[in-house]
Amino acid sequence: MVFNHRRHRGHGGCTEGFILCAPSVSSVPAVVKKPRSSRHLRSFNGFGPGRAPSGRILFYTPAFDFDGFVREETEKMLSWYRERVREHGASAATGLLARVVWSRGATALANRLLAGRVVCPCCGWAGRKFYDFLEIGCTARDAECPRCNSHPRHRAFAVWLRRVYELEKRTGVALVFAPERALEELWAEAKNLVVVKTDIEPSRGVDLLADIQRLPFADRSFDLIWCQHVLTQISDDRAAIREMTRVLRRAPAGELIVSVAQGAGARTREFGRADKNHLGFWRIYGADFTERLEEAGLEVRRVGYGLSAEECARYGIDSDEGFFICTRAASV
Repeated sequence: MVFNHRRHRGHGGCTEGFILCAPSVSSVPAVVKKPRSSRHLRSFNGFGPGRAPSGRILFYTPAFDFDGFVREETEKMLSWYRERVREHGASAATGLLARVVWSRGATALANRLLAGRVVCPCCGWAGRKFYDFLEIGCTARDAECPRCNSHPRHRAFAVWLRRVYELEKRTGVALVFAPERALEELWAEAKNLVVVKTDIEPSRGVDLLADIQRLPFADRSFDLIWCQHVLTQISDDRAAIREMTRVLRRAPAGELIVSVAQGAGARTREFGRADKNHLGFWRIYGADFTERLEEAGLEVRRVGYGLSAEECARYGIDSDEGFFICTRAASV
């Protein structure tokens, strides 16, 4: 079972290759060197415009290190499992692992055999359904892209950033907290925008390490600040909001785009610690989240992704949770 795709971005998780439509292996043109073994040649019951109506789809990947790929994915799975053992104990972690293996195996089989229904706007993957996201205390059905690991909010943002915000036309300097791998290509498309990626840990391929609660930047340094589902993960969110306000340029140039996990309640629920049973969250925000933004001197506007019901179904987005666009108040 492939647990988590990271660097492999082609068809079937491969980095290099091409698609050849033919009724049989023997019909491969003479100019193409045939694979040395069957593991380099895959037959798909494909879907979408790439399927050959009169023959099998053959996918030849001469540069794909299958054994290395399996080793890497196995190591990731074991690392994930060991972390869950430390956090929740062997019994709970083993039960979760069994659920993940069963769920992803069933989804992979469905994607191989059944016609496609969903598309990931982040990476272009298409299939029958997305993976279920399973964690201790959290189950989200049909949520995670098998190729780029995007979740519904990533896919919704991918559409909004291209179609509404027109990120590729933006200029200035952007500060991106905890950069999402699923949105890497969108930031790369913004050729006239200087993008500074930062996180407190080096695993996300950031430009520099920084604590959002104590930023190492001068006042009014950034035209755009991107902060998605980060504030639930830190102890002092008010300090982080003040710091983002400090380094944000004044309107109309400066914009903070922020989203958080919000519950149905009116008030934010504070846990007082990183709660392992709530994905390590320090809190679940209520409707009062906007008050925390305004306390720091921000003017706040709630925004939706603007997706139709048809688009939500196609991209695996169950609801329009919305997000916030903030600018510095004139008095700040």
